[in-house]
Parts: sequence; structure tokens; C-alpha cells
Amino acid sequence: MSKNCITCHDGTYASSATIMAGSWTHQKSFLRNDRNSHPIGVNYEAVRFNRGAKTDLRPMDVVDRRIRFFNGKVGCGSCHDPYSTLHKKLVMSDRNSRLCFACHIL
Repeated sequence: MSKNCITCHDGTYASSATIMAGSWTHQKSFLRNDRNSHPIGVNYEAVRFNRGAKTDLRPMDVVDRRIRFFNGKVGCGSCHDPYSTLHKKLVMSDRNSRLCFACHIL
């Protein structure tokens, strides 16, 4: 699914985004202190055992079911749904970082 996202989000039809070894670079408004990126294509459960500020993650079986994983990996479709009516095509509201905290423990 992430490859399908890139076909439009290459700056031709939709806002430009860049994929670099395991991360998707979002627009500048996304996580200002995180260089606008979020990993994709990484095994969620494997990364969950890395300890650190942004890698403290909930077990996959307690993550909200609207957040999808693809063969256990994070992808664009984990947080976005092209059919969503929510702002930025999110799978659920991110008010008060609700979407982020569905996975991340801070």
C-alpha cells in the first residue's frame, strides 16, 4: 500500500513526500522535532523491544484495530486510509495526539 501512496505523493499530483530507508518524510507540520518523518516498513513487534523515547510501544494486540499492520509492519495505511473522511485521511482522530498514543507510550 505504501508504494501506491508514493505514486501520487511524488509532488506531481499531491504534496511531495520522500521515502528513505525505512522512513516516510511527511510535510513540515508533522512532528516538528522529528525531521518530519515516521518509519515505515519496520516490524512493529521487533522495534517494540527497542527502548527509547519514541520506541516505547504498546503490544500490537492492544493497539486500536483501526491501525493496521501489513505482515506485522508499519506502513502508510497504518495511520492513513484513502477512503477516510477525516482530516489528512487519518484512520482515527489525532486530537490530543490520540492516534500517536494508540501505539506510542510516553
